[in-house]
Amino acid sequence: MGYRLAVSASYALLGEELKLGKNVYLVFDDSTIAEVGFGKPSFVDEVHEYENCLLIPGLVNCHVHMIHSAFKSMLNASSENSITMVREGKNSSWESLCEAI
Repeated sequence: MGYRLAVSASYALLGEELKLGKNVYLVFDDSTIAEVGFGKPSFVDEVHEYENCLLIPGLVNCHVHMIHSAFKSMLNASSENSITMVREGKNSSWESLCEAI
């Protein structure tokens, strides 16, 4: 068992259905979620309390990355150059960006 940090909040979205839970805590053992519970956590090294706050899971918007992966073989050379320009923060025309997508 490593360093155990508890984060507690008045509310949290839980499970795949994201149901609302009240007086929820998460216990992290180093960087892994080790426990989810209700009320006051025990057997922890430190507690961060967030009253009247909502804990939500880390939601990732990956649709932009997914589309580039799925259609990479269909992109032509000019489109690939436009995507590279966007990644590198270089200027690119609106038309070339639309072609890339």
